[in-house]
Amino acid sequence: MAYKKFDVCKGDDFILFTVENTGNFACRSAYVRVADKKVGQSVEYVLSAFDLMTGCIVAINVAPLEPGASGHIHSPPIKWDARGNTLQASSSFALKKA
Repeated sequence: MAYKKFDVCKGDDFILFTVENTGNFACRSAYVRVADKKVGQSVEYVLSAFDLMTGCIVAINVAPLEPGASGHIHSPPIKWDARGNTLQASSSFALKKA
C-alpha cells in the first residue's frame, strides 16, 4: 500500500492509496486505519472493492484484487483539518484461496 493523494468528496477530505497484490491469492476485502497523532483522531474502514475513486465517483471498479493486479484503497472521510499533519496508515487484507 502506498499513498497516492488527498481527494475531496462532498466537502470532506479522504486519502487514496494504491495497492498491489503480490501474493498468490485474490484479496476479497481490506481494512484501513488512518491516525493523526497531532490531533488525536483516527478513522477506520472496511471495504470489499479496490476501486479508484475520483472525488465521489468510482472511476475504475476492481473487485476482487487478483494476484499481480493493482487497485486502490480509500479512507473514510477525514472530518478534521489534517493537511500538513503527519498521518499514519495501516491496513490488512482478507484473502480467498482460488
